[in-house]
Amino acid sequence: MNYKLEYLKQLFNITYLLEIFPLIFCLIFIKKIKQNYLRVFFVYAFFLALFISVGYCLLQNKDYIEVFQLNLRIYTLIEYLLFALFFYFIYKSRIAKILVLSSIIPVTILFVIYYIKTDKSVFDSYPSLVEFSIFLIIICYYFLENMKVVSSIPLYQKISFWLCVGLFIHFSGNFFYCLLRAYSNDKELLGQMRVVAAIVSITKDIILSLAWLAHERTETDADILRIPDGLGLDDDLPYNPTTNS
Repeated sequence: MNYKLEYLKQLFNITYLLEIFPLIFCLIFIKKIKQNYLRVFFVYAFFLALFISVGYCLLQNKDYIEVFQLNLRIYTLIEYLLFALFFYFIYKSRIAKILVLSSIIPVTILFVIYYIKTDKSVFDSYPSLVEFSIFLIIICYYFLENMKVVSSIPLYQKISFWLCVGLFIHFSGNFFYCLLRAYSNDKELLGQMRVVAAIVSITKDIILSLAWLAHERTETDADILRIPDGLGLDDDLPYNPTTNS
């Protein structure tokens, strides 16, 4: 699943400016950053803008390919650490929090081993596939966890909800992109897949940016709607057949 870095340069040229938009919107709506998970996302937006800027400069010179590889691996690891913290703060379940946080150690070891053992002149997407698959599960659990709770605050009005939607598009789109690319040598198909990857990246950046137009209010117990036990809402309704006289 290795391939040369030339296509990364093309992808960076297409999405370079948009990757900075999440940080710009974070700065515009910085007064909304009150919860810990939003603070973590702000740090992620900063590292995303920094990485994309450094990576863009490194890709202009072929002599810096190995440095770019190191920059890419450092970013992938930082991205995993930050999103693990993001979901640690946003989850309600204590067990889920522990599992997300404890995953950092084995994933870090895996990323370090892969960087040491792989050829620095090619991009190995296995670590990224591991990251994408883990976060697809983590994000799906976030949606499932919120589906179980009925709140007076609509989920679609929250900044965190739209951030998770954007991240789900990012991880799912890139996961299937890497898988399809690994099993095809068709140049026309690969060109189309690059367009798809660019669309996924652009869509993700737009959602992560516009998410800040929503509001994030801290949910309290008073906001949770609870149905008292013993109401018998699941019981069958009485049926009284009518007869024609």
